[in-house]
Amino acid sequence: AGEGDEPPPRALPLFPFERVGPQGSDRVSVRVTTNEQGAVVDVDGKVQAERDARILSYLVDASSLEPGPRPIGLELDWSGPAVLSLEVAASGDLSHWKSLSADATLARLDFSGHRLERTRLPLPQWGFRYLRLRVPVTGEPAVLTRVEARFASRHPEPRRDWARIEGRASEHAVAAWDFDTLGRMPVDRIELASLLRNTLVSLRALSRDDESRPWRERGRGVFYQLEVDGFELANRSLDLAPIGDRYWRLELTSDPSGLGTRAPELRFGWRPHELHFLARGEGPFMLAYGRGGMEPANAPLHVLLKGLGADSPAGLVGEAAVQEHLVLGGSDRLHPPAPLPWRTLMLWGVLVLGVVLLAWMAWRLVRQMNHGSAA
Repeated sequence: AGEGDEPPPRALPLFPFERVGPQGSDRVSVRVTTNEQGAVVDVDGKVQAERDARILSYLVDASSLEPGPRPIGLELDWSGPAVLSLEVAASGDLSHWKSLSADATLARLDFSGHRLERTRLPLPQWGFRYLRLRVPVTGEPAVLTRVEARFASRHPEPRRDWARIEGRASEHAVAAWDFDTLGRMPVDRIELASLLRNTLVSLRALSRDDESRPWRERGRGVFYQLEVDGFELANRSLDLAPIGDRYWRLELTSDPSGLGTRAPELRFGWRPHELHFLARGEGPFMLAYGRGGMEPANAPLHVLLKGLGADSPAGLVGEAAVQEHLVLGGSDRLHPPAPLPWRTLMLWGVLVLGVVLLAWMAWRLVRQMNHGSAA
């Protein structure tokens, strides 16, 4: 997201909430104190038990987010295991809890020289004041150290169209596959359709508009599908700057064994173009399309598009419904008129003019000879 597209995160108060004894005995009682606004001001447990017990869950106070935009997830930091499984529950009164996720996985791994992180916890539901994050009671203790609320971008994720294409081994490069999209869509994301389990590969994407032109690198990334301690971590997509080239190549920059023996399949994603029409006068309007000889209009479209932003006045952009479909000029209008062969016409004109000039000169010569004979 660009600058200003996503509101800044907000840190949330975090408290140890539930504990268990050193040998997995009964949970230690905890008293929570809130103020009149519902904000947690104190979480108190038995002093001796706190020193010996292990933290079982954490309380996140989200009451300060009301009123305001609803968060879409939490950004967490912790110490302890590289892969962390959380049980997430929500409450409005600290007494009745609703489960949001029974197995949310976070990870921070170093694998094959790469740093793999998944520190964001998505929250598709919201509308509560408190969250309970329960950590595993066995294994290495997990200690949460920071929780931040993340908010949705002011500009929602646009719709994408997708094309799934199987590659073919390149004849001119090693560990590379070529793809023909059969079109010039503004591709801005590619996804690897499948990966073998416990695989991490580095890939780079190249493209070109014509088979006679050189390849140009468009992006590179790390694709992986890992299973760690029973949890699956995967990344199969790569975001790119939009490019409308037809031909693409995927090259391996690491061990190619992770892709298997079959040629990989890629999913090419792009954002469909949008059409905006500037209405003049009162409707209904006729939208005519399909004329092959139509020339583009020289209009300051950037000024219009800038006015169609999120801050545009209400009613500036409206919706139109398509009514009866009429055929005007027929299929012949779809083909532009054949260009005039100017060079051929000029050549024929010169030849015709030369013939006329020779005929005139011959006529004058004959006329002069006739006058001379008469004298």
